[in-house]
Amino acid sequence: MRQAIQPSNMTRNQLAKVVARRTGIAEADARSALAAVLERVAAALCEGRRVELRGLGTLRPRYYPGYTGRDPRNGDEVEIPPKVLPAYRPGRELLQRLNSANKEIR
Repeated sequence: MRQAIQPSNMTRNQLAKVVARRTGIAEADARSALAAVLERVAAALCEGRRVELRGLGTLRPRYYPGYTGRDPRNGDEVEIPPKVLPAYRPGRELLQRLNSANKEIR
């Protein structure tokens, strides 16, 4: 029987430690490699490119047009500028893994 996933965050340093342990490389090298990967992902998104990480998911830049909003404090109209935000879509393998691991939660 699988254990339910405990809610906790994984930081970049914790991820680098796991990479170092599993690959046998120095922790500093794992941090550098992770930083390089994350920097390249961010750069690709800034260039308007899609990033696909097989088994994990896909990141892509998504454009949101500007609109007129309201200030909740006083009701005045406020112009919201257009923006680009990263959109994430999980991969099929990750969804299957999450759903099979969390059957006890349902």
